[in-house]
Amino acid sequence: MIGRARWTSATYFGINASPGQRIEKFFNERDPAKAETPGSVGRGVPAIMYTGMTAIAQRERKQWGVTPSYHIEQQFSMFRGAHSWKFGGKLDLRKGGAPDSTNAGVSYVTLDDVMRNAPSAVGLNMQQSEFYRWTMNSWSLYGQDDWRVSRKLVLNLGVRYDTFRAFVATGKPPEDLTALYNFDGLLDPVNFTWAPLRDIKQPFENDNMNFGPRIGFAYTADSKGDFAVRGGFGVNFSGFDGSSFETAPNRRPDLPVTVNFSRAESVLYGLKFPAYNEDMVGIVLAQKRSAQMSTRINPNFQSPYAMNYSLEMQRALNPSLIVETGYVGSRGVKFNLSRTFNLVDRVTGIRPNPSDIQGTYLDNSQQTNYNSWQTSLRQRFTHGLALNVHYTWGKALAYAGGDVGAIYLGDSRTLSEDFNNIKIERSLASGDVTHNVSADWLYQAPTPFSNSPVARQVLGGWNISGIWKARTGQPLGVTQTGGRPDLLDVKGAVNTNCCSFGNLQYLNPAAFALVTVPGSARTIRRGTAGATALRSPGMWDVDLSFGKNFSLNEGTKLELKADMANALNHTQYNGIATNLSGIGFGQATAAATARVIQLQLRLSF
Repeated sequence: MIGRARWTSATYFGINASPGQRIEKFFNERDPAKAETPGSVGRGVPAIMYTGMTAIAQRERKQWGVTPSYHIEQQFSMFRGAHSWKFGGKLDLRKGGAPDSTNAGVSYVTLDDVMRNAPSAVGLNMQQSEFYRWTMNSWSLYGQDDWRVSRKLVLNLGVRYDTFRAFVATGKPPEDLTALYNFDGLLDPVNFTWAPLRDIKQPFENDNMNFGPRIGFAYTADSKGDFAVRGGFGVNFSGFDGSSFETAPNRRPDLPVTVNFSRAESVLYGLKFPAYNEDMVGIVLAQKRSAQMSTRINPNFQSPYAMNYSLEMQRALNPSLIVETGYVGSRGVKFNLSRTFNLVDRVTGIRPNPSDIQGTYLDNSQQTNYNSWQTSLRQRFTHGLALNVHYTWGKALAYAGGDVGAIYLGDSRTLSEDFNNIKIERSLASGDVTHNVSADWLYQAPTPFSNSPVARQVLGGWNISGIWKARTGQPLGVTQTGGRPDLLDVKGAVNTNCCSFGNLQYLNPAAFALVTVPGSARTIRRGTAGATALRSPGMWDVDLSFGKNFSLNEGTKLELKADMANALNHTQYNGIATNLSGIGFGQATAAATARVIQLQLRLSF
């Protein structure tokens, strides 16, 4: 429609509400010797944690209030000549509230510690009150033009602007002072001294300058349209993730969400099993400190963003067969990174700032990088066969896992041993796979004796489909009590003959050496084993499906189908025990699901 414009419009509106609360039965068990203060949730059964022993777990109660969130989005489209315009915006008014209560935990390093009830660490967990709610709002504007420059070239040009408001938590004052308390910066990262508290209505700065440009192209290199080249670059902001902050608010500024008492501090305060949250709250409040937050956030916290780029070629080999190959990459910038502040000294067991607690520091120091070469062969359904074959070579690197969510979700890896030297942790990202191959197919078997009505009904029309997939192992890191061990022999660390029945030793213990753990409960020095120095076992699998429709009469059809997951019943060993201090180190402790067969008979009329 040269010279004329055509408009379209779309509006989206939504409301999301959280589910109700769930209470585990064991959570209701309490200290039989002393009554619990009503509503405190402070005398639940503490956990016992000792490497090599099945833990008495910490019990947790998570409550979700019915708190609606609102979302509205409007998009306009305009077609004019060689241009196809799209622009619009959205508004997110997000709310939430998930008060969390977890019992205390008591940890031991050696069996002698257990026998003497001499903990290496005791953990207080005093999370948010039941009145806790949070808000976090954002809005966006975007515009894009799909421009057909010529018969062979199309350009995609666009820009997006996002603004994200800070996470604000509230309780029910004056009796409940729940808020996201945060300092106005880390003044000294060596001795861990902090600036004064910020306004609870602005715990960190709003992130407003988020312009994300994007450009893409598609070029047809020949006159028949059988050879195409595509590529693009774009910047995409993820915004603030509520789960990163949801567990951080304090009931009051001088009562941290969590406190980890070291061995020396446990002795000083007489803490041993059973240690109850309610008793430890009194110890913390008696210190009369103006502010103690177990989670502290860089006040200049910014939105993570990813730069995505690709260059791919597509070639039609014949009317039904296409091959695609190309480079796909991504670089993550300002991703969330959580690490522990004010850790005790490895030798002395004394904190750099003895008057402060140990906790989690959250900032945007995470950097990720992903590069891959991806190739696909696709055959459209012809001569009774549809087939797709995919192969990807890839490599992903990160400082700690590679996710943008909370530290307890996704691909996070939190064992950072040096607060001020995060770059030394750069290694393979969680979930990295070097080689990944898959093939899927659908085959419609021919009908033997097709001239016979009986043969056509019984032997004809059978469909056989399946998926075969294989990949190399994912990154694997070895730990020990207090840190990481030494890796003495990289080549000999993995038993290449593993794994089979009776042969489950995947890692060779002789290739590692424990690093001494003094009274600090940390290794006396950093071990030489990297965060992801090894890889877990690779895997391959085949899923099959058989099916046929029987025509009973003109309007009635009987469908028979059989699905087999892991059709060859191939054993996939996983769950490698990676704690060198634990029992059964290096052994495969689990396996993927065995063959599962599902039969389905369906009558349609």
